[in-house]
Amino acid sequence: MALDPEAWHELFSTVAAAAAALLGLFIVAITLHLRMIAEHPIARNQARVVLTVLGLTLTFSLTDLFPGVTSSWLAIELLLITAVLLAIYIGGLLRAWRAGVEIPRRVWERSPIIGVTTVLFLAGGVSLLAHQGPGLYLVAPVFVVAMPLAVWMAWSLIMRDDSIVSRMPEPNHGSTVERLRQRGQSARPVSTERTREESARSTKGRN
Repeated sequence: MALDPEAWHELFSTVAAAAAALLGLFIVAITLHLRMIAEHPIARNQARVVLTVLGLTLTFSLTDLFPGVTSSWLAIELLLITAVLLAIYIGGLLRAWRAGVEIPRRVWERSPIIGVTTVLFLAGGVSLLAHQGPGLYLVAPVFVVAMPLAVWMAWSLIMRDDSIVSRMPEPNHGSTVERLRQRGQSARPVSTERTREESARSTKGRN
């Protein structure tokens, strides 16, 4: 049973329906809060991770429902899902770090969840590929837990208002540009005053 995809059709059909519903609702929520999410790299990465989790859950669940699907096919798909999930999560953190954004503590607190998911996916994929071991018993609980986890991440992202986002640390390059502009604006009156003093001195010297 652990290596037979057909034995899990009922579970994955339920997971697919839930993932499709949550994915549609989250896309609508993103469009309503698009400006707030687009203003900060951390918010964008969180939205990207939620979309990825729901999308990959839906894809894997629908694949399991294909007639005649083999455990080897599911194993290859699991390994691909693991690679995509890690690439999106780590890539988002690297982009935020390069932009000089301070990564909040709650993001690091979610990292062990990504790590455990990766280990279970890899172990389940290897088990399915070798046709022995626990197989889908390692994978199915992850997709079940992914539903409430995605809902929690989506809720925390959507309920974050504009005032909270405005208090989040901005990229350093933006603040640097702003400082340069302020310095340029403050330097203009000084240079103008010096020019006036020099012209006044030259006039007195002529007189």
